Amino acid sequence: MAKVESFTLDHTKVKAPYVRLITVETGPKGDKISNYDLRLVQPNVNAIPTAGLHTIEHLLAGLLRDRLDGVIDCSPFGCRTGFHLIT
Repeated sequence: MAKVESFTLDHTKVKAPYVRLITVETGPKGDKISNYDLRLVQPNVNAIPTAGLHTIEHLLAGLLRDRLDGVIDCSPFGCRTGFHLIT
């Protein structure tokens, strides 16, 4: 089974809200791809309501792509506690 970084993270040791660099990978042509954890609520304690999460997703996707060079994606976590930001 593939190792999922967030499954090995002790969620009791981090306190939301926070921004955390998950990983930096190197693409086939040497480009660097960074994956950030944009955590808004504490895992295993709370979750963002679906409608609110969807609204935040659209706001972030538009604003981040318009204002920051290199943003590839900003997608919600399945657990509804925050977002992956890929640059």
